[in-house]
This record gives sequence, C-alpha cells and structure tokens, in this order.
Amino acid sequence: MMLSKVTKIATGITLTFGAILGSIDPASAYSYRTCNGNKLVYGSGWTNMYISTTSMPPGSSWDTALQNMMYEWNAVPRSRFNFYVGRDTDGRHSKSNGRNEVYFTSIDGRGGTLAVTYTRWSFCFFSSSIQETDIAFDSGESWYTGAPSYTSSSRSFRLVALHEFGHALGLGHEDRSLETMNSFYPNGGPIGRFRSAAPHADSRQGVRYLYPQSGSSVRDLAACNYKRTGSGTTGLNIQPTIAYRGRSVNLQYTFENLGTVTSNFNIGFYLSTNDYISTYDRLLGTNYGAWASAGYTGTFNRSLYIPTSVTPGTYYIGVLLDRSGTVAETNESNNNLAAVNRVVVR
Repeated sequence: MMLSKVTKIATGITLTFGAILGSIDPASAYSYRTCNGNKLVYGSGWTNMYISTTSMPPGSSWDTALQNMMYEWNAVPRSRFNFYVGRDTDGRHSKSNGRNEVYFTSIDGRGGTLAVTYTRWSFCFFSSSIQETDIAFDSGESWYTGAPSYTSSSRSFRLVALHEFGHALGLGHEDRSLETMNSFYPNGGPIGRFRSAAPHADSRQGVRYLYPQSGSSVRDLAACNYKRTGSGTTGLNIQPTIAYRGRSVNLQYTFENLGTVTSNFNIGFYLSTNDYISTYDRLLGTNYGAWASAGYTGTFNRSLYIPTSVTPGTYYIGVLLDRSGTVAETNESNNNLAAVNRVVVR
C-alpha cells in the first residue's frame, strides 16, 4: 500500500494496490492520476457518491452544497462524467467497503488539511478503473456553506467540496496555474459576479480529457477576482480603493476560457454605481482583440484614466468580457465582474 504526498489544505490521499504515477497532459496544465500508464477513471463514466446522513442530513445546507458541487462537474460541456447522489445511513465509514462515502470526521494532525480524498482501485496491468472513492471533511474546521466569500475567515465548504470531487473523478493537484485543483485553499476561488464555485478552465479541460464526449464547440468566457501567487497558492487581484479625477489607476483582472475553442473578444473597463458591470456604466477603456485558447487563464494589469467630469463619490470598478457581444456563449452571466473593494473617487 502506498500513500501519495500529503500537502496542506484540501489535499487528496490515495490508497492503492498497484503503482501510481501522476501524469500531465502535454498540451495543457491539468494533472491526472495513472496506474501502470493507464488513466485512473470510472470506466462507466459515472459513479454514486453516498452522502452520510448522520454527518450531512438530507435537506441540510451541507447536503445541498455537496449536490450542487457534484452538479457543477456534471454540467461541464463535452464531458460525459456524472456523479449521482446516494445516502449512507448507517453512520459507519470504511475505505474498503466498495461504497463511495462522503462524511465529516476529525483529521487533526495533517498540518491544516481541510479534507482528504481516498481512492482505491484493483491491479491495473492492462486497464485501470477506480473501485472506491471516499471524501472526509475535517469536522473541527470552521465552515460556511453559502456562496464563496472574499473576506470570510471561515472556509468555503463549496470550494473545498468542488476540489475534492475533482480528485474523486480522477484529477490530481495542479499548481502551475490558477486552478480548481490547486493544492492550497481557496483552490482558484469562485468565478464571475455571482461568485460561483465552479470548475476553472483548466480543470474543465482535464475532465474532458478523462471522460471525452463528442459534440458541438463550446464558447464560454469568465472573469475572476483571483490570481496565481505561487505554486498552488491563490490570492486576490490588486485593485484600487482610492482614485483621483484627472489621474490613472491600475486594475488587475483575470479572465479564462471555459470553452473548447479559441475565442476572440473585446474587454471593457467600467466605473459603476453598483456591482453589476454593464455597457450602461461609464466606460473607462477598452482592450481590443483579446483572445484565449481553450483552457487558458491569465491575469493582466490595465491602467485606467478617471475623467475630471466624474462626480466624487464611491463606485465599483470592473471588467466586462466580450463587451461587444460577438461571442455566442453558453453562459453570459460570468462575463462581468466588479473589483472586490469599492473605489473612492476624489
């Protein structure tokens, strides 16, 4: 039996009867697990996840959050993988009972780990198929189950659950870009104005590679308030809190291509009286001819001039991807994003 490396904050631990290697797709940054050169996946393309009714009662916010995070993986276009919900009612948990269980337990002593994913599979000389995946969340951690917050000192249960379900379907840690599968919390953070806990661009490419499905091209651009700060670490973009009329401020922003093909688009930068950035707000600048290949994520800086005609006051500053509306996207609601902090214009 062999254990993979334990890393702090939302890690995956693997139990195996064979030899494990971490693989990286040569065309992208996502990582996945293999056994004797074979991808470790659910051969059927789906699996049941049995939620402990003693840890997370049906209808509770925990249960709702888990089901929502499973749905986010299920909803990735051009991937055939699906999680299904089951109920674990006996209050007992085992890593070798052939049932995928999700539960709370104490995992103190793991150096700040929030959750652990255990995976078991049989010998895989000619093929590899996951036999069992169990996810344990630390019962001693301070959690919240609502939409991810930029400022809460507690941990987002949704973001961590999304990360661990990524391990469950076969993805490994990926620390070379802003990623759902980053080793350290907040694991890439949420996406778009509604702070959606949803797979980032590279993770979507990963699940599509593990569980490919034919179909039409998918176009979906998204904005994010987070950036990569180091190997597996994530932080908020640098954003202004004070601006002076007649001067420029610097806005840092991140965008990603969640789709399957390269998209070309224009980016608008706006000053708004509310956190909904739209073409009705005051345009401060435009980046023309931006483009992103499938799975791409990048963080950039833009200098924005504040006109002297702006009335002093408190505003939101933000971005609108594809401001001209030329890209037909599967999701248009994640294109606009206000900076986390409001800016005082003087």
